[in-house]
Amino acid sequence: MIGFLSLFGILFFLTLCLENVHGYSAVPVGARLLPLTATLVASAPLGDLLAERIGARLTIFLGLALIGAGPVWLTALHEGSTYSSLWSAFVVVGAGLGCMITPSSEIIAGNAPVTDAGSASGVQSTSTRLGGVMGTAILGSILTTHTGAVLSSRW
Repeated sequence: MIGFLSLFGILFFLTLCLENVHGYSAVPVGARLLPLTATLVASAPLGDLLAERIGARLTIFLGLALIGAGPVWLTALHEGSTYSSLWSAFVVVGAGLGCMITPSSEIIAGNAPVTDAGSASGVQSTSTRLGGVMGTAILGSILTTHTGAVLSSRW
């Protein structure tokens, strides 16, 4: 859930940033988010290999550490930041997600009895959605608070 909290928050608000601050339309914004997606897809098999070698818990921890590093990296952004300052954080978050999703899915599905596989999958899907909602809500609150402080100081 925590990994998806970060992912959905980043995707939602950086889409707004790229559209409203940098002036890109929807398709160029989607193209600029591809490093995150491509890294996630490429690192998912790596997450499985790491889980086999060092264990799922440590692999998930490393993935979550990378996922946490991405938003921290993005705190250095400002109005004049260029796209080149974004893509490296996308790669870090994508690698973290790839390392986290595969072993966590394996743990959830692999530990459920066959008769409860559908329920286990439902719990996993629900936690993904809940993480997305929480990420958007938490970052939305932060954005609203910050925007209000900036606007009140300029008026």
